Amino acid sequence: MTREGAKHDELVAKHTSMRTELQARSDAKTQEVNKFNEELSDATARKAELEAQIKDHQREEARRKANIADLKKRGDTTRRRRDVLLKYIKDAEERMAKAAREDKDQKIRALQEKKDEHARVEVEYTQLRESRESLNKRIEEAVMEARAVNDRANAIRTRRTKLQNDLRDMERAKQDRVAVFGRETSDLLREINSNARRFKRKPIGPIGMHIELRVGHEYAAAVETAIARGMLRGYIVDNYDDERVMKDIFNKLRIKGITLYVTRFSESVYPRLNEPHRDILTVFRAIKVDDPTVANLLIDQKRIETVALAKDRQEAEDIVHNSGDRYVSEAYTQKGGRAFKSRGGAKNFSNANETSQMLGVNVEDRIISTQEELNNLEAQLRTSEAPKRQADQQRQAAESERSALIRKVSNMENRLATLKDDIRDEEDRARASERGLDEDLTEQEENVKKEEAEMRALNDQATQAQDDAAKVMKMLAPLKERLAEINEANATKDAQFDVIDREISKLTRDITKETSALDELEKLRGSKNQKLGALNAELLTTEQTLQEKTDKALAYCPQRVPAAGKKSPAQLDSTIKTFEDRIRKEQASKKKSVMEVTKQFGD
Repeated sequence: MTREGAKHDELVAKHTSMRTELQARSDAKTQEVNKFNEELSDATARKAELEAQIKDHQREEARRKANIADLKKRGDTTRRRRDVLLKYIKDAEERMAKAAREDKDQKIRALQEKKDEHARVEVEYTQLRESRESLNKRIEEAVMEARAVNDRANAIRTRRTKLQNDLRDMERAKQDRVAVFGRETSDLLREINSNARRFKRKPIGPIGMHIELRVGHEYAAAVETAIARGMLRGYIVDNYDDERVMKDIFNKLRIKGITLYVTRFSESVYPRLNEPHRDILTVFRAIKVDDPTVANLLIDQKRIETVALAKDRQEAEDIVHNSGDRYVSEAYTQKGGRAFKSRGGAKNFSNANETSQMLGVNVEDRIISTQEELNNLEAQLRTSEAPKRQADQQRQAAESERSALIRKVSNMENRLATLKDDIRDEEDRARASERGLDEDLTEQEENVKKEEAEMRALNDQATQAQDDAAKVMKMLAPLKERLAEINEANATKDAQFDVIDREISKLTRDITKETSALDELEKLRGSKNQKLGALNAELLTTEQTLQEKTDKALAYCPQRVPAAGKKSPAQLDSTIKTFEDRIRKEQASKKKSVMEVTKQFGD
């Protein structure tokens, strides 16, 4: 019963699937037909549009051909007018050329006379300008010479002022020895003395005041250079408190440029263990220092026990480079030149030409030499006055001559300007005369050019019209080809529509046939279900009857059908097997009947 129902359901599902597939194919064909209809409508509209464009292009072609004929007619008229104008221009040119030649010859002669005069004046003007340039050069040379004389005089005055100041300083130094260490030295020493109570130990200085030469004054410049004049003007203090007091005094007196050395005051000089050979003159051996602190400071700061003194460069270089004394660090000449070794051992010498300013200075001699130099400078000033006056006179004479020459040049320039104006007027009149003749000729030529331009324009328009007509024809060809393609496509689509219609008709018939068969099958299924229900009811009735019979048999003959609780397991199995065989036989019989009925319905 279950197998037959499943088979029936399978048949129903198959018919349902087939019907759904046929319906889907029908819908797809319908959509395709609708799409073809839309494309056909678009192609028809495009065909109508192309036919309208073709008609418009044909009308435009006819209009352009009419324009070309009209342009050719106007071109012929323009050519005739141009020929008449050319003949008139030729006659006018012959008449004007004859009159212009006569007038032109006369004006050329007048213009040439003006140009000749202008050339003569130009030559004179050039000569005057050369003379002016020569005078300017002479004046410039005189001015430069006067300036050079003034520069020399100013240099002499500057030197004279300096010498006068030096002379005043030396006059004061004659009365005050400390003046050689600076003008402010006297004031500074007085201030130190007045503030002695503020110092823990009174400062020492200037350092140069505690040094005297043991050798001749010719070594004074060398000693000053080796020690440095800035150090000779310096001061020594014992501690930093005294240093602050000294700086206060410097600020009070507005003193700058003086060096302070802070070192403990000494009672004795260092032992001289590293001095060179006794035949070599050193700075330490050449001076006498009256204060041990000053001597120790010079040893610490300048190593004066190793610095040698020499007469000249040759001796200095021999001492440093050839003596072999390892305690010689450098050597100074009498003029302050320095011989030394660099770190790499190279020989070096720095030249100088110094004079003594502090140590061993003879103020009397310097005053005399300074006064003599001042007298020489005064004589040079008086001597330079005469060349200066002569240069000024020459410059004034040259400037007067230049002024007269400038007036001549100005008059000549005015004359040249007048001649240029006359020549320009003559040329303007000649150009005006030629321009009057040329204007008539130009007017006629312009008329001819206008006619030619109009004719060229007409020719261009005709050419353009022909080109446009060719373009229209060229545009018509693809439109016609497109129209033919659309017609051919429409024919192809009509054939496709016929095939689709036939397929749709066939599908419709198949669907109708399948629908009828499905309806008939539904009817058979209902009939089978009714018969199966009757058979099931009959089987149930039979089973109930069998059960009733079994119950009655147990009721009438219980001894022949033992109770289930009193049977052995083997007996129970046998009884169950007997009933199962009977049930299978009944079911086989019922099933056979059902299959016969199903077969009948299936056929």
